[in-house]
Amino acid sequence: MATMLEWQVSVPVSYLHAAAAMLDGEKLVDAALAEALAGPVTALGEAISASSLPRELFLRHATALATELESKSQLAAVAARKTVGSDRVSEFAVAAISAILSDLETAFCEAVPGALDELAVRGEPLRQQWDTRGPGLLTALGLKTDERLIVSEADVVLVYPVLGGGGAAHLLYNSVRLEAVLADPHPNLKETVRLGWLLAQLNLDLPVHSEAVSGADLDRVGRLAMIPPVLAAATEVEWARCDRETIAEALVAWHVAGGDPERLAATLLDWWDTYRASRPAWSVALAALGQMIGGADRA
Repeated sequence: MATMLEWQVSVPVSYLHAAAAMLDGEKLVDAALAEALAGPVTALGEAISASSLPRELFLRHATALATELESKSQLAAVAARKTVGSDRVSEFAVAAISAILSDLETAFCEAVPGALDELAVRGEPLRQQWDTRGPGLLTALGLKTDERLIVSEADVVLVYPVLGGGGAAHLLYNSVRLEAVLADPHPNLKETVRLGWLLAQLNLDLPVHSEAVSGADLDRVGRLAMIPPVLAAATEVEWARCDRETIAEALVAWHVAGGDPERLAATLLDWWDTYRASRPAWSVALAALGQMIGGADRA
C-alpha cells in the first residue's frame, strides 16, 4: 500500500526551522534574513538555556508542534513539557520564551512578506515530482530493507528554504519538514530523494527496529543508516546512484556529516554491502552500524 502524504506549508515551522539552524551555527543563504532574525534567535537561545531546557530537543518538539498550536504560550508550554516534564519549567520561563517566539515571527514575516503564498507556489513542483516516482522509491526501499520501515501515512511540512535545501524527520509526530527549494541544489541528489530519506526514518523508533540501539544513539545512527538504502532505492527510479561519492555528497548536503565525509561514506558503504549479503533483522543492522560508527569516530 502506498504511503499517504498530507502536504502542508507553514510559516511558524519556517521561522523555527531557521532559528534552529542559526543556533546550530548554520549560515543562512539570505544574509538579510539572517540579520533580521539575529536578535530574536539569540534571545531565544538564551531563554531556553536560562530555563535549563535541552535546546535541540526543545526546538525539535516546538518545530513539530507548530503546525498544530497557534498560541505561542501554548506552544512554549507544551514543547517544554514534552522536553523535560510538566513541573520542570516555570510559568515565567514559558512566558519569556513565548514572547520571544512572537518577536521571531514578527521579524520573519517582515523580512519575508507573503511567505505563505510563496511556499504554496514553491511546493507544487516538489509534490508533482514526488508523485511521479516517490511511491516507487518507498516500495523499493521496503524490498531492500524491511517493509515495516515504510510508514502508511505522514505529514510533509514545507518550510522556507533558509539553507538552500534542508529538512528533518520528527519521529514522535510522524512528520517531516522539508525546505521548498525551486531547483535541486545538488545535481546528483534530487530533493525528492532527501524527502524519501526523511520519510524512511519515521518508523525507526518502533521497538522492532530500535530495541538494540539506545535512544541517545538512535537519531544519528538512524539518519546515517537510511542513506545507503534510500540511495539504492533511488537508483531503481533513476533518481540517484548509490556509491561512495554520492553517499559522501549526501552526508554533506543532508547535514549529517560529523567529521570526514569520505571516511564515513566508506564505512556506510561497507556496512550496506554486509547487510545486503546477510540480510539480518534491521535492529541488528542498526546496532552493528552503531558499533562501526563508534569505531570510525575514534579512528
